[in-house]
Amino acid sequence: MTNRSHFKELVDKALDRLSELDTLVKINSDKVVILGDLHGDLDSLEKVINDYPPGDWFYIGLGDYVDRGEYQVETLEGVLKLFLQGSMIPLRGNHESYVMNEVYGFMDEALPLLGQGLLNTIMHELFPALPYAALLNDKILLLHGGLAKGLETINDILKLSKHDDEPSNPMAFQILWNDPSDEVKGFVDSPRGIGAYLFGPDVTRDFIKRNNINLIVRGHSYITEGYWKFHDGKVISLFTSSSGPYSLSKPKVMLLSGNILKVIDVNSKKVTDTITL
Repeated sequence: MTNRSHFKELVDKALDRLSELDTLVKINSDKVVILGDLHGDLDSLEKVINDYPPGDWFYIGLGDYVDRGEYQVETLEGVLKLFLQGSMIPLRGNHESYVMNEVYGFMDEALPLLGQGLLNTIMHELFPALPYAALLNDKILLLHGGLAKGLETINDILKLSKHDDEPSNPMAFQILWNDPSDEVKGFVDSPRGIGAYLFGPDVTRDFIKRNNINLIVRGHSYITEGYWKFHDGKVISLFTSSSGPYSLSKPKVMLLSGNILKVIDVNSKKVTDTITL
């Protein structure tokens, strides 16, 4: 049973720490674990922590810690603990939004455990304060959804507000909601709904060249195999949940060690792909 006062302390401390971070976080580390969507999959999170201890590795989460899965509150608690230990940067996902939480389960699970006041603080203060993106070693851009219309440089992300709880800013919304597609050119309307877009290989190619980076890593898409390459391997989609409706998936994480990026199966620990940066 989650201790409400303990959770409130975690949230308050996390808010203080998040106030010190920009909407774009620049990270330099040669031992990094990248986590895709967790969606309440506490089991996968605990396996990753056990296999790749936070004392040895730094974590970056791509968002969607809550909604849909069985242990949303506990998964968020684990993420906040890692963040407060200085071992993780949790990015914002499209499910770190009260609009989604009202529909996809987090509100229903959290309300009896945490109470309305603390739940409101989480949805309207904590989630909007999470960074939208991270730049790893000046070469890898990490975000939840994808590239957005009008996003010319990585530093444009620094102009976004940390207090946009829907979010209502079109660029912020697209960073959380857009998807790569190998079948389109430029930006086309997304089947996800109004305000979201699919972006083509030309968008990725131009952005990578303009910003002198090597790779974009994102979450957002349910992929049964746990990861997928788009745009000639320049965009990698990562999924780290087998919880709730995702029981058939094979969750993956990515490990950066030096200039080698490996895709690892969470359950078997097998390397399924290797990328040299």
